[in-house]
Amino acid sequence: MLTFEKVLEIFADYRTYLEIELTKGKREVTEDDEREADALCKRHLERWREELE
Repeated sequence: MLTFEKVLEIFADYRTYLEIELTKGKREVTEDDEREADALCKRHLERWREELE
């Protein structure tokens, strides 16, 4: 079973992946990019928490 700490580590990697996807790897990450990546990660994290309950 995954621990919460491991899930957070996976989401950090996923967030980095999203930033690369959003910028196409061709520009610096903007605040909008960061907000969008955070929102996507948060949505998945909340879904994971609901499944644990």
